[in-house]
Amino acid sequence: MLGIRETRRIRSDFRLRVADLSKGNDFADTVGFSMYGWDLPDPHKPSHQPLVDESEGKFINKIQKVLCSPIPYRIMVPRPIENLLCPGRAVGVERDVLGPLRVMAPCMAMGEACGVAAAQLVGEKRSAAELDVPRLQARLREVGATIDRDALPPIFPREDP
Repeated sequence: MLGIRETRRIRSDFRLRVADLSKGNDFADTVGFSMYGWDLPDPHKPSHQPLVDESEGKFINKIQKVLCSPIPYRIMVPRPIENLLCPGRAVGVERDVLGPLRVMAPCMAMGEACGVAAAQLVGEKRSAAELDVPRLQARLREVGATIDRDALPPIFPREDP
């Protein structure tokens, strides 16, 4: 069975960067979280970890790895295309950020958010970029999605950057 770890990514309304996650940024349009680590080495250098500095024989994390990564809605809205949502590996992120978002649980959270958003958009006759995000988040909370950092289990407290 073939397993694909990485594919092309969209240009989105917002591009999630390593700096955003390493600073512990929160996002007003969060639709889920990833609790998965950062495991996306260079395919041409399989043992190289892009977020680790190996200079002078020392292994130093270039960033403080976070326990959980918020998933903003905007990374799933491609531009300039309208009326399309792209959850999963195609999201608009820096390559190194794809590691925590490309696995099943975050993809399921993104898929659920996109499904709820699509129903909302059709009903309101709006484009994906015009989504009423607070309404989407309220519906996700109603169905039990974890979209608030305060609702995370106590083993995932907010890290101090």
